Amino acid sequence: MMNELFNGARLKEARYYNSLSITQLANKLSISKQMVSKYENGKSSPRPEIMFGIMKVLGFPKEFFYGKYKKRLYTNGTFYRSLLTSTQKQKAPSDVVMRASTIYRDFLENYVEFPETVKYAFDEQDPEVAASLLRQKWGLGSNPISNMMNLLEKHGFTIILLPERMEKVSAFGSNRIIENRKYYTIAVDKQSSFFKQQFSLAHELGHWIMHADSWNPEDLENSEYRKMEQQANNFAAAFLLPKNLFIRDVTGVKKLDDIFEKKKVWYSSGAAIIQRMRQLGLIDDNYYLRLQKQISYRHLRKVEPFDQDASYMLKSPSLLRRATELVVDSGIVSASELPKKIQQMYGVMYPNRLLESLALLPYGYFDFAEGNNVENLLKINTNRS
Repeated sequence: MMNELFNGARLKEARYYNSLSITQLANKLSISKQMVSKYENGKSSPRPEIMFGIMKVLGFPKEFFYGKYKKRLYTNGTFYRSLLTSTQKQKAPSDVVMRASTIYRDFLENYVEFPETVKYAFDEQDPEVAASLLRQKWGLGSNPISNMMNLLEKHGFTIILLPERMEKVSAFGSNRIIENRKYYTIAVDKQSSFFKQQFSLAHELGHWIMHADSWNPEDLENSEYRKMEQQANNFAAAFLLPKNLFIRDVTGVKKLDDIFEKKKVWYSSGAAIIQRMRQLGLIDDNYYLRLQKQISYRHLRKVEPFDQDASYMLKSPSLLRRATELVVDSGIVSASELPKKIQQMYGVMYPNRLLESLALLPYGYFDFAEGNNVENLLKINTNRS
């Protein structure tokens, strides 16, 4: 590392991850914003005392700021559930998180056999049809889906939880390609309810099946993006609340409290159920507005009945954690050496805390060499060189 030059682009990455502007970082370092700009644009390198301050403020190791990525990683864009209302600052950490999670997943793929993510060529833009076809391919029938998180991980999707600094973004999904290996990563808000989480995951699945290989969201006009967002919403509704069985189950259900009871059947929010009932003609626009007024009057817009019930707790992803534990407990790479191994292979040293947050590993996991020898259902990959 000592022979490597300071990489200003890495400073920008770390600043973005911390949701800091150039001025904010400059103030924390007690230097001018012009100097920070020079560092980021490769026109100057920080002195040792400034480098120490950068490490302390941003929480990244010195090694992160030197060297270049050894493998080509690119994307065709990220789908945000709130692209039109979120600021760039609120979305800035996402690219860093997505890049890190892709590199982490690709590293683990060297040793672990992950479930394969099969992309079906539906050539279908009708959300209702696409949802039905995917249910058939995945053997779900019309049964309610009790755990979208588990279902997506079972099919090889990388799921991570959003950093708290991105509280204005409820979810996003992105195709990332590294050395011709494609990964679709979905990030979801860890502060929402289980029922909202279900819809967010289904929404991002809709983008994957209908849009991810065809469109870069950054190239779209706002009206085009709104159309895709609505398509993803319609897909999520059709996937979670399949038409025929849903109609049979809720026909005749009118009272708001009875509708909320259906959350326990369909594992979906009351808002999603009401919207689906309206979409399928089970209630008309006037009755829909009547229900909305009741929801507002009873202050149920943000927190619905059963949202805080212990039986419906938020789900947490486990695929990256289980894969990491398998590698460590099998003695392939020790926990303390794993971040260094990533640096050797990919040219980037991520903070231990960042990797722990991606895999939901306990604080300090990578600070020690020992594993915990728990049973793991994943298998060692003996095929990839």
